[in-house]
This record gives sequence, structure tokens and C-alpha cells, in this order.
Amino acid sequence: MATMNLTPFLMFILLLALLLAGVPVSFSLLFTAILFGLLILGWSSLDLVFQAFWSTMNNFTLVAVPMFVFMSTLLEKSGIVEDIYRAIRDIVGGVRGSLLIVALLMGYIIGAMSSVAAAGVVSIALVVYPVLRKTYPEADDISIGITVFAGTLPQLIPPSLNMVIYGSMTGVPVVKLFAGGLVMGTILTVIATIYILFYCIVNKDKIPKITVEAPRREKALNLIGLIPPVIIVISVLGSIFTGMATPTEASGMGALAVLLYALSTGRLNWRIIRESLLTTIKLSAMVGWIISGAVAFGSVFSITGGYSTITSVLLSIPRAELLAPLILVMLVVFLGMFMETSSVATIAGPISDYIIRSLGLDPLWWGNIFCFALMTGFLTPPVAMGVYLFKGVVPEVPMSKIFESIFPFLTIELGLTILFIMYPDIILIPVKLLTGY
Repeated sequence: MATMNLTPFLMFILLLALLLAGVPVSFSLLFTAILFGLLILGWSSLDLVFQAFWSTMNNFTLVAVPMFVFMSTLLEKSGIVEDIYRAIRDIVGGVRGSLLIVALLMGYIIGAMSSVAAAGVVSIALVVYPVLRKTYPEADDISIGITVFAGTLPQLIPPSLNMVIYGSMTGVPVVKLFAGGLVMGTILTVIATIYILFYCIVNKDKIPKITVEAPRREKALNLIGLIPPVIIVISVLGSIFTGMATPTEASGMGALAVLLYALSTGRLNWRIIRESLLTTIKLSAMVGWIISGAVAFGSVFSITGGYSTITSVLLSIPRAELLAPLILVMLVVFLGMFMETSSVATIAGPISDYIIRSLGLDPLWWGNIFCFALMTGFLTPPVAMGVYLFKGVVPEVPMSKIFESIFPFLTIELGLTILFIMYPDIILIPVKLLTGY
């Protein structure tokens, strides 16, 4: 009995050791699952590995993954992001700190058209940050912080790739996760906007008012250029929330809409199509391998009694219904500091979902908290993936300065995490109104 209780922890120790040794996540999961499966069940345990791959290939929800990835790569490579930037810039106008708000709103809109945080960070860093640095040279800290922060919003704003993966791993309806992500992402964006405006008032000497000098015809054309992306966002999300299409079906519609829009702008060519398809294939294959490994790992972990062991430990702590979610959030943020978010979703998602259900808490509420924590981990030092993406685009900025710049936004996210945990209805009531949950 004692050995059985220790086995789940030994599995995690081996998995962590392999990850620290640089072994890819998918192969670390598969090796751990195969080794412990052989030790416990013998050669028959290999059936669990084959079943993991088979279930992944037959998961209809995961068809959305290549569609959403294709959308995000087309946005990045076809120049649509630049169109969105010019249109939002003209709308915000002469508000103090307007370009900072533009960067934030771009992250929100890109999130609603895409699902990959890497595309958000890279796009905003390439298109907006050079303008911010030139316009506000004495406020480079806020410019860096808002660029990295806004670029991570696609992880939360639907259609979120993390939510698709989490829903496929736990059985929580993806459409309801999307609704919660929209609620949390909007709240987060509004609070971040308030912080930017407050910063600009306090630092008027660093943030001058900027008037966009452009002919009216050019401004009008820029605004007209914003209409197609808005239509795409409304059609994709609207079809999901109204029940006209599943997230998987809507992802196909969205990918086709972005492809046609890119074609209509005259910026689409075979090079862009080829690069977008290659990126889609690589990322989709990576996700498929990771999920297959995670399913195999979870199957063996369940056989060892891992779910019941960890659940009994967390249930034994005082006020488990409050402290257990906080502990799980800290675990997700910690893993998110070192690992790609889809990997964290596949490893920790099913385990945390089992614990939350055992506590009698709402699995939908927790699924949204989980995805929010994933985004926070993406910004958390010492190994914040969002920071490294920005550093890759702007290598001359010191890492210490980037970490210092994102601290206010990281504080906002952590504060909201606690708020969402203490008051679940902030998420659940709007989700009910959107989806009838």
C-alpha cells in the first residue's frame, strides 16, 4: 500500500527530471508512462499508449487546433495586424497615452482572431513597440510592459488554444470556457486600460499627447479596413455562443474567412501560404504528440492511485475548498514558468479537474481559473515564455528591464486571480447569460 501511494510522486519526480534534462515534453510523458506501466502491469500496459494515440486522433474537438493556428499564422505573415494597428490608432486619436491603449486593444483583437500567444507577442513587438519606443522614449518601461502583456491576451480571449486543449482533456464544454475567457479577458483589459490612463496622468512629462496627422481619406480607409476583422470576430464567436456551430466548426469558418480576407487585400502569395501551412503542421503535430503523451501518462497515473492520493492530501488541509484551488493555481503558475502552456494544460489539467470535482466545486469555474493561471505563468519570472518571445524580437533590451516592466501587469493578474477564486459568480453569471449554462 505504501509503495502504491508513493508511485504517483515517483512518476512526477521522473517526469520533472526528464524535463530538466532537456527531453521534449511529449517524450518525457511517454517514457514515464511506458516505464511505470511496464513495472505495474507488464507488457499489457502498452495498450494504454496505443489507446492514447488513438483517442487523440479521434478527438473531434482537437480539429480546431490546426484551424486556429492557421488563422494566427496568416494574421502574422499577411500584414493584417498592421491594418488593425492603423485603424485603432485613428480611433483612439489624441488621448494621452493613446498608442499604449492601441497596443492593448490590438492584443485583445488579435486574441479574438487568433489563439496563439506567440503570434500576439511577436506581432505587437514588431509592429507597435518600435513606434512606442520612438514616441515615448522616457517611458520605455510601460511600453515594454504593455507590449508583452497585450501579446499574451490571445491565451485568454476566445478562441483560445489553451481552452480547446483543456476542454478536450477534461470534458468541460469548450464553448463555456470561451464565454468565461471572454468575460475574464474583458475585465482584465478594462483594468489594464485604467492602469495605463492613471500612469499617463501621473507621468504627463513622459507621455505627451499624440495627434495622428493623416488625411481624412486615409483615416476613413483605415477605419473601413477594420470592418472585415470585426466581422470575422463576430461571426466566429457569435456562431459559437448562439449554438449555430461548434468551436471546431467555427474554427474552420474563421480560418477560411481570414484566408479570403488576406487574399482580398492583395498580400497573400504562395510563400505566405506555404510558411503558414508549415507552421500549422509543426505546431499541430507538437500538440498532438504532447496530448497523446499526457493521455498515456494520465492513464498510468490513474492506475497507480495518483488521483485519489493527491486528492486525499488536498482534502485533508483546513478550508480545502478555498486553499486547494489556491495551491493548484500556484502549481499551474509554477509549471507555466518553465513549460509551454499547452504542455501544462495536458499534464495538470486532468489532475486539477479531478480534484476540483472531488471538492464539489464547479469544473467550469475552475477551467477558466486554470487558463487564467496559465497566462499568468507565461509572464512570471524567472523563465517567463512571453518575456523570451519579446527578447527574441528586441534583443537589445536587457532581460532585467523586461521583467521589471511587466511587474505591474503581473500584479493585476494575480489580484484578479484571487478575486475570481473568492467570487466565482463574477465568471459564472455572465457565462450563464452568454450560453445558458
